Amino acid sequence: MSEVGTASDPPRPGEVYALAEENYRYGVGPVLVHIVSVNALLPYHDEPWWQVTADFTTGVPDRHSPQWRSAEMYLRADGLAAARIR
Repeated sequence: MSEVGTASDPPRPGEVYALAEENYRYGVGPVLVHIVSVNALLPYHDEPWWQVTADFTTGVPDRHSPQWRSAEMYLRADGLAAARIR
């Protein structure tokens, strides 16, 4: 396994992120993600990704689905700082 390093600001339970498709795995299109728990920091293509349990919905902050679902997700560590909305 390759060296990943550490991410300086991990997501925290209760935080909400608006993520573009390239900043999460696996899905299509933008999503809103509400962090429930942070499980691990893992390598993916030599980049650090957070494995989290989260509630998510498709869309953007101003226009999104009212249906939230629970899932285990992978979030790109480098994409989180700019994506946090609360």
